Amino acid sequence: MAAICAPGLPRGLPDPSGLPGGHRRHRRGRVRVLKAFFNPNFVLPEPVVPTDDGLALRPWRGEPLTVGGELHKLAFNMAFGRDTAGVHFRRDEVEGIVLAE
Repeated sequence: MAAICAPGLPRGLPDPSGLPGGHRRHRRGRVRVLKAFFNPNFVLPEPVVPTDDGLALRPWRGEPLTVGGELHKLAFNMAFGRDTAGVHFRRDEVEGIVLAE
């Protein structure tokens, strides 16, 4: 299926829409389904983070990490990464969050 293009743009480029981000809606919906299967308040035991050089792991120091919080962070990063690529604007993703909820 060919991408819909705005007038004057070369074929294959996405239409610069102002619509809610579809990836955000889909990811948020999947997070809601996963939260139905897993306890979102479950605290992850002994979480780790990479060291500055990335060659080892060290214990996480900070507020407790929950399954729900990590799922939301993953969905956020996937959707907002498209803003960096110029596919959507931040407002598109925020509206996608509202629509998914």
